[in-house]
Amino acid sequence: MRNRYMLCRTVLSKLLLALLLFGFIGADLAQASWYVTQLTDNTYTDGSVQVYGSSVVWYGYDGSDYEIFLYDGNTTTNITTNNYNDWYPQVYGSNLVWQGQNGSDWEVFLYDGNSTTERTNNSYNDWNPQVYASNVVWEGYDGSDYEIFLYDGNGTTQLTTNGYNDANPQVYGSNVIWRGYDGTDYEIFLHDGNSTTNISNNNYNDADPQLYGSNVVWEGWDGNDYEIFLARVTPEPVTLTLLLAAAPLLFRRRSR
Repeated sequence: MRNRYMLCRTVLSKLLLALLLFGFIGADLAQASWYVTQLTDNTYTDGSVQVYGSSVVWYGYDGSDYEIFLYDGNTTTNITTNNYNDWYPQVYGSNLVWQGQNGSDWEVFLYDGNSTTERTNNSYNDWNPQVYASNVVWEGYDGSDYEIFLYDGNGTTQLTTNGYNDANPQVYGSNVIWRGYDGTDYEIFLHDGNSTTNISNNNYNDADPQLYGSNVVWEGWDGNDYEIFLARVTPEPVTLTLLLAAAPLLFRRRSR
């Protein structure tokens, strides 16, 4: 009897302690205040700020042209130091991408935490880069119209080859989405690493796609105004062939 009493007392004590700790932690979180840090302090314009983890990137004027800056949680580094404009940085992990005007046209640049590589090097405009891990996507002019390109860390693949403009690419994992003209109106397209699918497929204009995991959202015209649409990848149907074949074995009565 005494052992049972001691056990109950021990359990109640631990439960009370856990509740008290949770209460204090909850109170601390509820009373936590935001500490604001001014990362730039100059007489020039800084803009297009993006953040991933403790990494913050932006473009800023240095008195001559716009450059790319990175704050890593401790210090600020001037990633680009050149005589032309660098704009619209994006960051994921240690990878940073932006578009830079190399003197004749816009090109896409990638900084991997150690060095900078010019991912495009041609006589046409390449811009609007996006990054996820080692995957970088952008829209580039091919001499006729704008197409979508993907760099996967090893090589570059042209995802679209048509006579229409493709724009606004986004990337998440191996999935790439963009807005493309289908000959009638603008639709939302998804490349899953193997094939491309028109996921909006209607008679109205669809624009500004965003992607997270298997969820794709965009704004689309419904005949009256622009509305918000969400598409999710549905799992393939599970085949029951093996289950049906095994059914007699599962339900067969044991021989006595």
